[in-house]
Amino acid sequence: MQLERPRIAQLLHRYGELALLTEAETHETLSLFEAAHPLRAALDVADSLHLHVRVDDTAQLPRERILALGGRPESVQPGYAKYAHDGGLNMIFSSIDVAAEDLIREAPKAPRPFVDHFGIDLRSLEPSVVSVFDAVPGIARQQNWAHVVQGGQGQPVYCCHTEVSGKHWVFPRNGAGTRPIEVASGPLTIHGAKTGCDLRPIDPQHSFARKAPACCGVDAKSAGTVLVSGVEMQNALRARQVIP
Repeated sequence: MQLERPRIAQLLHRYGELALLTEAETHETLSLFEAAHPLRAALDVADSLHLHVRVDDTAQLPRERILALGGRPESVQPGYAKYAHDGGLNMIFSSIDVAAEDLIREAPKAPRPFVDHFGIDLRSLEPSVVSVFDAVPGIARQQNWAHVVQGGQGQPVYCCHTEVSGKHWVFPRNGAGTRPIEVASGPLTIHGAKTGCDLRPIDPQHSFARKAPACCGVDAKSAGTVLVSGVEMQNALRARQVIP
């Protein structure tokens, strides 16, 4: 399914009217569609584009107005809600811990609502699509962006009630954006009962990066790549009963 930029732009402006997005966040989202954007090739083969918005309380979302915009609830759990729209836009709202910074007490917390990250969803495992996914680390190196990989090589990624085959996270520099971008590979499986332990990783150049706990993926490192892995986050999140 090809993403429909005009429909997505219309929806983003409507979410702005609901005070869930700022103009700057809408502009940054739409900049992904620009021909010169380094990840435009991924957008061209994506099944959907998602925005993950942090809110104080998902129970206080204007649910009826979101439904009136055509939002279809795909997963609604305590502290987490995902709405799919025609045109390829998915809006995700959360008040639970979904990012590494959430577990760092000293890390500054932005006032909510705000966009935590953008997600480019590559659900197909066709070789041509997988090759676009595999090109992301090289793009990050070319752009001098920080890059974090989660999952892959048979190790799935579990987060936010979902499971996918693997994720590349990039952290734009040079005026290319302000929020992390997730490029996810593989079919989506939704888990209703538990949220999963592979939180959105912290930017490796963040001042609190060394304090970030590890996630529940496999351990591997390569030049220019940080893979969050280990048992520290598993232990922290088991106490919250969110390990799948």
